[in-house]
Amino acid sequence: MKKILLLLLLPVICSAQYKTGKDLIISLHKKNYGKYCKTQSFKQTTNKYKNDSLISGQIWTEYLEFPDKLRIDVGDTSKGNYIIFKNDSSFRFKEFKLVSEEADKNLIMLLLGGMYHRKKEDVVKRMEGFGIDLKLLSKQTIDGIECYVVGVASADETKTQVWYNKGTLLLERFIENDNGTLIDVRVKARQKACGGETETKLDIYINGKLYQQEIYFDIETGKKIPKEKFGIK
Repeated sequence: MKKILLLLLLPVICSAQYKTGKDLIISLHKKNYGKYCKTQSFKQTTNKYKNDSLISGQIWTEYLEFPDKLRIDVGDTSKGNYIIFKNDSSFRFKEFKLVSEEADKNLIMLLLGGMYHRKKEDVVKRMEGFGIDLKLLSKQTIDGIECYVVGVASADETKTQVWYNKGTLLLERFIENDNGTLIDVRVKARQKACGGETETKLDIYINGKLYQQEIYFDIETGKKIPKEKFGIK
């Protein structure tokens, strides 16, 4: 009788495993810490949209070193038009000359793998810094996929939040409220890499409209990236 009762209670216990968003994030961190690829280099097909219509397409070349370094060469790499994200700042270059610098903590880099190369206390602090309320956790569905949603107690797409697949615990979506501009990033495809995953297709919506689609190819992982790729003169 005790065994039957335990089996009946087990689904209830499992469903209550995560009481808060923080519980889920800490569990994910413990599961994946150090397993996601430290470095990646890849090409990216970048399609821009306006009013749901494709208006331009371009190939970008990117170098990534978690937790906080990313270089994006926009178009022809010989032209010297690129962006470097480093140490919570972004540096924009035009024709190899630095033209702007600003603070940029880059939520997408954190969620796509950077969080698994930082200490859990740092991850929690950074997420809260982006306005994610880690006390809150809800269950919602997107494209037929049941998800845990960190940052909201019920459906509310005006707040910064992170969606994880309830079955696989992989990232499905996140919404960032950037001073009133809603940036909605959805993972459409991924592949296994190192001990974790890497995304191969993202759809990005701005204020509810498809703005950009990113398709990654020629992905190389685990190779050392020359320091000069992230150099700031």
